[in-house]
Amino acid sequence: MSDKLSEANECYNKADKYLKTGLLKWKPDFDLAANEYSRAATCFKSLQMADKCLDAHLKAADCYLKNKSYFSAAKAYEQVAIVCKDMNNWDSMIKYLEQSCYLYREHGVVDTAALTLNRGAQMIESVKPEKAAEWYSQASEVTMLEERPRQAAEYANKSVRIYLKLRRYEDAIEWLRKAMNHLLEADDRPSLGRLYVGLVLVELAHEDVVSAQKAFREGKSYIEDAEISYLTTLLDGFDQMDATAIVTGLNSPFIKSLDNEYTKIARNLQQKYAAKMKANESSSPSGGAVDEEAGAML
Repeated sequence: MSDKLSEANECYNKADKYLKTGLLKWKPDFDLAANEYSRAATCFKSLQMADKCLDAHLKAADCYLKNKSYFSAAKAYEQVAIVCKDMNNWDSMIKYLEQSCYLYREHGVVDTAALTLNRGAQMIESVKPEKAAEWYSQASEVTMLEERPRQAAEYANKSVRIYLKLRRYEDAIEWLRKAMNHLLEADDRPSLGRLYVGLVLVELAHEDVVSAQKAFREGKSYIEDAEISYLTTLLDGFDQMDATAIVTGLNSPFIKSLDNEYTKIARNLQQKYAAKMKANESSSPSGGAVDEEAGAML
């Protein structure tokens, strides 16, 4: 451990010296200093000295920026974000990862910016879900700059899943629509059909039957025939307030095969209308009260 600490301090001190100027050295050597700060950061990380690791990475990033090595600066800021994440300093993690992505994007490495946003979103999804959804959305938009609609749709769908967990249905619908546009551009009809089914369910969870029916009509040509039958039963049930038809439609195998967030919506709706169905059965004319009256007449 002492050897590794000595190595870390030696690299850090070398970096400081490369930045000094004098009579015979008029300009700092930012490139060599950045490399030594990066080596020091790696050593500090292995020693679990988070504060010193963070400081070294930040100084490396600053040197890369001053030397106009923007890709290396972006990588350094990404490392800073990871250290902040390990320290549970989420606000700083968000700040530096966004700085990293800005540098990647502004200096022509668009694909790397999207991948970094995706990785960052995965890191914070459990603690900052709103920001994670925002980053997935940004990754989708950035990816479309490279004209990669399938990948853009995948990122958009990740955003949708978070919005559904948060029950932010309007945001979920917005990004579902964007994902569908990307799949339409990619001519991926099977995936597009499944998203239309998901959209119908989200609109129903949002208590907008009219929009659910509209989505069904709009996407009918992309949905399989067997699925159309169940969706027709489901939507007719909502139109006629027929709890039995609603439960039957929601109980279809293909709905159960959708992504987890959509099956949760279907399950919640099914439980709600199954309870209504039981209530209707217990209050029907064939219930116990009529039987008792018939017995009294006999």
